Amino acid sequence: MKTLAELRSETAVWLDDPKKSRFDDPLLNTLLNMAYPMVVGIVEGSGRLWNLTGPLSIAVTPAAKEYDVGTAGSVRRIVDVRRVVGTGRVQVPFLVLTEVNREGSQNYYPELENAPQTHGVSIYRNSSGQWRLRFGDDAPPAQTLEVHYIPAVNVLALDSDTPSMVPEGYHHIVAMQAAIVGKGTEERTNSTLELRFNEQVRLMMGETTSLIAARSQRI
Repeated sequence: MKTLAELRSETAVWLDDPKKSRFDDPLLNTLLNMAYPMVVGIVEGSGRLWNLTGPLSIAVTPAAKEYDVGTAGSVRRIVDVRRVVGTGRVQVPFLVLTEVNREGSQNYYPELENAPQTHGVSIYRNSSGQWRLRFGDDAPPAQTLEVHYIPAVNVLALDSDTPSMVPEGYHHIVAMQAAIVGKGTEERTNSTLELRFNEQVRLMMGETTSLIAARSQRI
């Protein structure tokens, strides 16, 4: 496990700046918080369930058609919704309200939070970043739902913070990625660093792939 303070020091060494004369602590923090989501994206490339979290339990009543899923900013992607039936679980189909922007990536329509819906379950994210689960026009029956999700990437702010969404044995990859980004700002490259980075990524991907099947059993 690596803390933000430790990752800063490692990044500075990779940047050939161990005394932090060119890259001070605030700049290193910025580089690490840019690199961290990049590495999370690599991790999730080995299986979308690596950072699976939950279940969140939602008690549904006929009196309400909309429910918060987690807290604002805590949920990045909804993976699965199930209805509790006795000791079992029944999968609930749901629609995520999205658009595709000109760059081809998905954005979430805050405008659709007030859009009409006639049936089924939809999930959207409002302008405050809060994911909401919404039933159709008919009052929903009383039930308990369980939601599994991928959490938002935590910001590295305190010296004791760790990149918890990266496998513990590979936190150092975040420092390596941060150094690659930092060298790019100086229009420098380091083939040794990039080779080491790619080697560590291959090792990490092999390890996470072997664990995905076990994690998927949590749903």
